[in-house]
Amino acid sequence: MKKSQFGWALLGAAFVFVIGSLVRVSAAETAASSASSKTKPATSGSTATTTATDTATSSSPTTATTSSTQEASSDEGWEGVRTVVVSATRAETEIAKTGTSISVVSQKEIERQQYRSVGEALREVPGVNISNSGTPGQVSTVMIRGAKTSENSVFLDGRRLPFNLAGGFNVENLSLANVDRVEVARGPVSSVNGGASIGGAINIVSRDGRGQETPLTETFFEAGSFNTFREGVSSWGSEGNFDYSTGVVRLDTDNQRLNNEYRNTSSLNKLGYQITPDLYFDTHVIYSLADIGSPNNITTNDRTANVLRELWGVSPGLNWKTTEIWTQSVYYGRYQYRQVASGNAPDTFVGTTGLNNRVQVDTDQIDYQSVVQIFENWKMTGGVSGSNISYYLKLDETDNYSFPSVPGGTKPVDDGQTNTGYFVESQWEIVKGWNFISNFRFDHYSDFGDAATYRFATSYEVPDLRTLLHANYGTSYAPPTPQDVAGYWSGNTKLSPEQGKGYEFGVTQPFWGDKVSVFGTWFHNDVNNYIVWDSTAQPGFPWGTGTNVGHAVMEGVESGFTVKPVKQVRINTSYTNLSAIREADNIQNFSSRLARAPRHTINASISYSPIDPLTFTLAGNYVADRVDGSPVREMEDYLNMRFMANWKINKYLEVFGRIENLTNDQYQEVLGYPALDQAYYGGFKVTF
Repeated sequence: MKKSQFGWALLGAAFVFVIGSLVRVSAAETAASSASSKTKPATSGSTATTTATDTATSSSPTTATTSSTQEASSDEGWEGVRTVVVSATRAETEIAKTGTSISVVSQKEIERQQYRSVGEALREVPGVNISNSGTPGQVSTVMIRGAKTSENSVFLDGRRLPFNLAGGFNVENLSLANVDRVEVARGPVSSVNGGASIGGAINIVSRDGRGQETPLTETFFEAGSFNTFREGVSSWGSEGNFDYSTGVVRLDTDNQRLNNEYRNTSSLNKLGYQITPDLYFDTHVIYSLADIGSPNNITTNDRTANVLRELWGVSPGLNWKTTEIWTQSVYYGRYQYRQVASGNAPDTFVGTTGLNNRVQVDTDQIDYQSVVQIFENWKMTGGVSGSNISYYLKLDETDNYSFPSVPGGTKPVDDGQTNTGYFVESQWEIVKGWNFISNFRFDHYSDFGDAATYRFATSYEVPDLRTLLHANYGTSYAPPTPQDVAGYWSGNTKLSPEQGKGYEFGVTQPFWGDKVSVFGTWFHNDVNNYIVWDSTAQPGFPWGTGTNVGHAVMEGVESGFTVKPVKQVRINTSYTNLSAIREADNIQNFSSRLARAPRHTINASISYSPIDPLTFTLAGNYVADRVDGSPVREMEDYLNMRFMANWKINKYLEVFGRIENLTNDQYQEVLGYPALDQAYYGGFKVTF
């Protein structure tokens, strides 16, 4: 495994950051910049779901914070395009000026819908489909515009979260404790983020204690069906130059099937210190421990199998306002993901997947970024990043299914890879209301060579009419996952990276004094060297292997509207039409639909507040025309409806309750894994 690339990235980032410190402006300029930097954003309550346009995620150690005015407007449909985010361009930019598609699930929406995990919060985002293997805690597939989990990136405050051996991050095990909002960028954004960002990127934004001089603390308790108990506490605030935000949640549930218990502890924390008026330091700490019973599909019903998943990470960073027009940031991240599979019956599975084993993935990464406001209408951003990933699989027992057999206590998978990337971006407001963004990125992968990606985006707001038009074209790149290439899992070391190109055109239009906002986006994405599992027996691969097919095509339309006829009523609706096809030129010349990518998805919710402290919400997801399994077969359509009630008795006490699967629809998101029946939950929250 080559580590030199990571070392050069680390050295280069440190060198640039130190050089920046030697070009301080004069004392007068420093004083001026100090005065302007003392204003701290207040982010204790965040934005609501927007039907706006934007893209990608930030690498800055500072989060995408907004002023209280921006927070208020972002819950007003079309006015959400005024929300300032860093996820679009790795520099603070209004959503309306970014040119590509993003949705924001706010803290207010999280509370209104009573979401419990990041995975649940993604369900009503246009263009996003979540397929859970039956029940809370089981692995969830996260598809953005038809792109599979390993083709999308996940970030925390702009800092990339590590992937497991299958190339994804387990969003189902990360609670929403201390989460301010979740941003979802749709479209190829590899040129902004690097790595696997063919479908898009998810950025989880934590609360920010800066500006919260009186600390706030929330604690809650919930109980319900299937012997479910959930409790947690979160707190955020500041004292002098120090600020913090922290949250921890514990969830215990038996779910519905035998051996389907789920126990999860999840914690998200951020500590910050304003070293000087221009220099800010913060550290993110993330932890998750999930203990999951694994009965497998309904034809297996394994009564003893269990999976234990643990993730921890620490990421310190610095953000420095070097001059009035120049800011720099750098962060380092250290993460470890561990998984232990145990209790598997020897005759439960065919092959090696049922063996008792343990997996570990260690990730080190560093990211440096520089932003220069050259002119009032022109901003340049650039930076360098590096990552070093090492991983292994260790068997707890002898694998007699392999030939020759693999003794217990050995590591049939033990490898790693490094990546170094460089990027530059230009943001130019040509005339008022017309913005143009371009960026370019070069990546070097120790195992997969070099990759160059780029993107062009533009947006225009028509005067008076306030019609917002946007268009975007970008290229993307996704290396094979460790699981794709590991020989022990019949991986194929000759796999080529996936390479994509995508484009979109969209419009957002307000009506009737912003009481109605309508949006629509057409998108198209081509992926060459698309990786699929070829189950056809091949020499040396009796169970099949990963194969590059010709290409996959994912295209469709995202549309929807937000209506607020009166203050007490809010209606959100979105519809996604998706065609996701893979065309194989080397597997018997077949063309096939992508599994778990539904043709039609409708998300809708209506909230009604007869009085200010009381809110009722009815929400539903309708998913139709999809396939899954091997061999592929059609799955039944389903409608999952939810009813929620929130009553804020006073400023200290709130009670809430909800009904999941309101119509008791018997459905499966993943073939062979039934979803939970109708369920009831209720609890209370205390704020002080």
